[in-house]
Amino acid sequence: MILSHLDDLVKVDFLHGFDIAGYYKLPYQLNGNDQLSNVYSDGLDTAFTSLASGYIPPEYGIGISKSFSEDLSAVLDVRTQQLSRYYDSFTAPGTFKDVLFVGGGVQYLRGRAIGALYDKQILRAGFYYEKTQFVLPTKSGQNKQVDEFFLTAGIELPMSYSSTVNISAQYGLRGLSNDFPLQERIFRIYVSVTLGEVWFIRPVGE
Repeated sequence: MILSHLDDLVKVDFLHGFDIAGYYKLPYQLNGNDQLSNVYSDGLDTAFTSLASGYIPPEYGIGISKSFSEDLSAVLDVRTQQLSRYYDSFTAPGTFKDVLFVGGGVQYLRGRAIGALYDKQILRAGFYYEKTQFVLPTKSGQNKQVDEFFLTAGIELPMSYSSTVNISAQYGLRGLSNDFPLQERIFRIYVSVTLGEVWFIRPVGE
């Protein structure tokens, strides 16, 4: 489901460049057979077969983007899944907890002048908070849902008219409550290269 260009529907200046979209992922009911075989050297093999079933709950989310100018834009995404309703032949309902993800970011384009190839840069910064499906025992003896919070910043630099290199850093915490016996501090660096991205260049002769 996509609802875009809200400024075309509601004539408000702030809604210019404002887009919104959502999705819904259908639930899955799984049914099948589970077979366990024992193979022995004397040839007296045994096999056990049982019915297996499972359920994957629906997932849904919404995303919002806003273009403030040709150079500056921002996004915000929210999604959730009721994994507390998940089950299979070996996992009882309620084993996992409901998932919630909230993330957003901004993007700024520099050096848009024609011919200034190596002045063109894309600066990005963002964050996300997630309540995961996992539960851990705490110092107080309670079971608490594990959550995490991360910050990200990066830059995209041109190597040619069709190739770029992306460099980004991410820092975050996993297990935000002081009641957890272990709190993780995580730092990551990502480097990626895109070569020969010429999707929108019309071939000679067309």
